[in-house]
Amino acid sequence: MTMTPLAEHGIEFDSVLTRAESRTPVPLLDRRLARSERFVTLCSWCKRVKVAEGDWREIEAAVEPLRLFGTVARPMLTHGICPSCVRLFDGLTSP
Repeated sequence: MTMTPLAEHGIEFDSVLTRAESRTPVPLLDRRLARSERFVTLCSWCKRVKVAEGDWREIEAAVEPLRLFGTVARPMLTHGICPSCVRLFDGLTSP
């Protein structure tokens, strides 16, 4: 991904898909389901879920500790970047 500052208050993003992997659909990500007021944070890059501070897991491994399916409405989703992806990005941008 490249980010380029624009002359008038903005940033242009350009990205290239380097790898794609198929995976089984996960109900947590189905945008058609009813949502609660609770938020769950997903990594914007790798899609791991934040279980606790510094603890990011694959969605399938996060279901039980976060009790994601114990209620009728699923939590709302928000995005961040997990520490592993931050380190990866830092490594790609270092001189």
